[in-house]
Formats: sequence, C-alpha cells, structure tokens
Amino acid sequence: MDLSGGWMESECIRPWTSSTLVNSFSVGKGILSILLAHALSNSHVTPNDTLASHWPDLARSTMGNLTIKELSGHRAGLPALSQRLSERDLYNWLHMVGTLVQQKPWWEPGTAHGYHVNTFGFLVGEIIARIGRTTHRELLHPLRNFVGDEMFWGVPFHRLDDVATLYWHEEDQQRETLKTLPTASMHVLAYNNPSNFSGMGAVNTTAWRQCVHPSTNLHTTARAVASAYETVCNSTLGIHSTILQEATATVSRGTDVVLGAETHFGMGFQLPTATRRFGPNDEAFGHYGAGGSMGFYDPVSQLCVGYVMNQMGRGWQNSRNQTLIDAIFSCL
Repeated sequence: MDLSGGWMESECIRPWTSSTLVNSFSVGKGILSILLAHALSNSHVTPNDTLASHWPDLARSTMGNLTIKELSGHRAGLPALSQRLSERDLYNWLHMVGTLVQQKPWWEPGTAHGYHVNTFGFLVGEIIARIGRTTHRELLHPLRNFVGDEMFWGVPFHRLDDVATLYWHEEDQQRETLKTLPTASMHVLAYNNPSNFSGMGAVNTTAWRQCVHPSTNLHTTARAVASAYETVCNSTLGIHSTILQEATATVSRGTDVVLGAETHFGMGFQLPTATRRFGPNDEAFGHYGAGGSMGFYDPVSQLCVGYVMNQMGRGWQNSRNQTLIDAIFSCL
C-alpha cells in the first residue's frame, strides 16, 4: 500500500506525490542500522570487535576498547562536542569525525547509554565505511537497487526540486528552551553545536539537503523507507540471521543519560518500550524521527512501514503516527 497526499509547501503550489522527498530526521538512524547489519554480514568483522581494531585513530582513545555493538547502542559517551564548531563544519565529514575522535567522553564509554542524537551518524557511518572500504557518500549504495532514486544522505542536484519544505512549528520554542540551559552543558551541545546540528534554521537550505549527516538529514519518501525495511523482511540485502538477531536484541535499556527518560536500543534500532511502540508486537524494531516520521519492521505480522511528513508534530511519537499505526494493524 502506498498512500500520499497534501502539498509540498504551505502555499499549496506543488502537490505531494509518492516520489516527494522530505527530511525525515532520525528515521535515518534505522536505515543506518540496516546498513551496519549488512556491513557486518559481508565482512569478517563481528559486533564484538573493538572500534580500535578497525579505526586505528581510536587506539589511544578511551573509546578504543568499545565494541561496535556498544557504539551502535549509544554507549560511546560522545553525544556532544565541547569544541565550538561553525555551521560550515557540519558539512565537512572529515572535520566532524576528527573532532569526535579528539573529544573527551562525557561518561566512561560502555558504562551507560545516552541518545547520540546528532553524532550517531558520524560515528556509526564512519565504522561502516571502514568495514566496507567505502566512503561516507556511498553509505546507501547497498540499498540503492531497492530504494531507487528516493533516498539520500546528500540530495543530488536533479532531485532538489522534489524536496518538500519542512515546517518546524516548535523551532523557536526549542531555541528559547536551549537558551535557558548552560551553554556548555552536554544537552545543549548535543543539539546545538554547531548551531545547525539538529537542522534548526538550516533544514530547508540547499547546504543542509546536500550534506551527509546520517543521524538527522535523511531525505526520503515513505515508500523508500518501507522498501529498506522490506530488504530485512525478505532477506534480499544478505543480512545474516545471526547478525540480525544480535542487531535487534537489547544493547541498552533504562534511563537515558541525554534524554532523562527510558530508551531501548538494539544495534542502532529503537526497540519497544511501554510508552513508545511500533504496534502491538514486542518483536518490532525501527526508528522514529523528530516530528513524527517513522520506519519499522514487525516480523510477527511481516509488516514494513514508512511514514514521512513536512508538518512536524511534537516529539518522536504523536497522535498522527500512533493513529496511523493503529489503523494499519486494525486492517490485519
């Protein structure tokens, strides 16, 4: 089933179609988690390998002994950067990765978990690139035959006109909230260093749309998100069953150091909690995005779902996506 409707901008000029692209924020973390499972399945690398064994720059870092599994479970202690960065820095992959390597962890790596809201993509993306001997701009290559011309980290020129304008109605309120917190606090820096880290003030710019920021700037259609999860459902991407089992088992659960609430992660995938679910089945996994976009796979129902929109709601989970999930499962 492929449903689409509405408009690409508030002026109601361009109708939304099934091939309209839009920024889906952290839905990209779920896609990156699929790609990590693929990279591990097509190499001699295991989830329990240390980062330093594949990323030599980390050999002298306290993060060097962290495992790939722990990194993908938000346990690295690097949700924020204390060195002040410019907006331009965000668009330089090597600079961002190099700065993360030099960053002192905010907690001892592996001892706790905290949502790496904007650094996850650089960290996990870099380890995928090193495992697969590729570059950050080619991270989506294994999925290209399945998602076609409908999913990008870095929208190509010929698709820029197909990107919907995103409306972040609470952006000003979030900026004001951040101003009330200490400027050097981990929470502020996680969301706001550089100032465009989360997309605030930048999400509708060409520079943002064309950069590679896997945590936060996946531009995609709902159909492509569902198709990416379908490769897991149908085993068409070549992910080994043992790797998938590890990737969807609990790596981190409990009070999140960054969010201050319960979160539940496998190897990058969000897993169900009492207050944040992907339908009725505990086996489902995927990832929500800011404003309410989502992608997930439920192996019990054999259901793959993608949902994207340009009118952002409150938080990850809201009445729109929950109503949609309820409606989908009521049809089964």
